[in-house]
Amino acid sequence: MWKYIGKYLPFAILAAGFMLGEVWMDLLQPGLMSRIVDEGILRAGGSDLQIIKKLGLQMISLAFMGIFCGSMNNIFVHLSCQNIGNGIRKDCFCHKVLVGQSRNPNRYFQRRDGTGDERDRQYWFCVDCSFRRLLCGERTDFCGGDLCLYCVC
Repeated sequence: MWKYIGKYLPFAILAAGFMLGEVWMDLLQPGLMSRIVDEGILRAGGSDLQIIKKLGLQMISLAFMGIFCGSMNNIFVHLSCQNIGNGIRKDCFCHKVLVGQSRNPNRYFQRRDGTGDERDRQYWFCVDCSFRRLLCGERTDFCGGDLCLYCVC
């Protein structure tokens, strides 16, 4: 599993860092709101509009920083998860399905009545070769014949 996770571990660590930043910004908001009420509104000599404006701007800037951290968290989480899942799916498909086909290819090339000719076999070898090249980036040397137009192995 580390084979897949290792490549994208920096993205996952960045995502966790941005999540901590978002949570931290959210946790700072109630403290600033209490300071606005205590120091700006309930002051003994009357309300102080300068403190209210200053702390209000700090709250707005913290909210925008929280939005930025949350957005970056989403980007890095999706980058890491999508790429890890893609690597796992790619390996499962290429190694389990396509390699499994080439172990006994004759069973895939026969018709229901048990017959099958050489043209059927060449066609399915070509399809298998095309899938290997497209999905796995693998060069194969087993296909050939006059039906194999896209695969020059």
